[in-house]
Amino acid sequence: MIRPWNEVPEDEKFTYKGYKCEIWEHPTFKILCGYVMIPKNNKLFGKDYMDNDFPNLDVHGGITYVDYDQENNWWIGFDCNHLDDYSAISPFGTYKDKNFITNELKKLVDQVLKYEKISC
Repeated sequence: MIRPWNEVPEDEKFTYKGYKCEIWEHPTFKILCGYVMIPKNNKLFGKDYMDNDFPNLDVHGGITYVDYDQENNWWIGFDCNHLDDYSAISPFGTYKDKNFITNELKKLVDQVLKYEKISC
C-alpha cells in the first residue's frame, strides 16, 4: 500500500480555547502527531505522563510525549503509531489525517482545561 497522501503534509499550528496546538509529521514513521502547550497556570505543567498522579487523558493511544521546548514551554502530545494505525512500517491500519488529529487535540484541550489553577 502506498502512503495515503501525495505530498508530505505541512505542519499545522492553531489555537483552541487559548491553548496552542501543533500537528507534526514524524520523519521516520510518516504518521501525524498532536501536541498541546500547557501553560504554567495548569497543574499538568511540568508533569510527566509516567508519574502515578498524571491523569488518564482520553486521547488516541494515550499521552506518549511530554517535554520542554527551547523557550521552556511544556508540551504534551500523542502519536498515531499504534496497532490500528497506518504508518511507513505498518501499512495495515487506518491512516489518521489532520482532521482526525485536530479533533483529538480539541478533545485533549477540553480535558486539560479541568486542571487549570484558579487564581483569586
